[in-house]
Amino acid sequence: MIVFRGGRRCTSTWAACDRELNAADKCVWKICDVTDCEDPVCPPKPMEMKRRFVRTTGERCVSRWYACGKIIEHGRCTWKGCDVVTCKPPCPPKPATKSMVRRAPKKVCTSAWWAYQLTVDNSSDAQTCKWLWKDVEVCFCDTGAPKWTKC
Repeated sequence: MIVFRGGRRCTSTWAACDRELNAADKCVWKICDVTDCEDPVCPPKPMEMKRRFVRTTGERCVSRWYACGKIIEHGRCTWKGCDVVTCKPPCPPKPATKSMVRRAPKKVCTSAWWAYQLTVDNSSDAQTCKWLWKDVEVCFCDTGAPKWTKC
């Protein structure tokens, strides 16, 4: 007969296990329950799975699923899964526009640069933030004409 004890599959059989004297002082076989339980074989531990994402609030999160324990039920072994979500604060706000003026004899240059696009590197759990910058430089030169010209 198949029974389950502590989640393990066991085979229970009745067998003569000893002799004893009955009430009439006769020697009789004593019948015992012999139970043989086998430990189930667990499948290989599954690999850890990760998912990186950015919430609408701007938080940068990593969701990890991993096997964190064994469950033995009805003679079968399965893995218990655990989900852990860790989040970092949102990326810093857009930096201010910067500008600079360089003056040289007969030449004036104006440089300006500003952040125009935020990228979040999801290739690692660090999820680093990086602003892409655009810059423009315009120079005006004194060519002797009444008006300075772009050069």
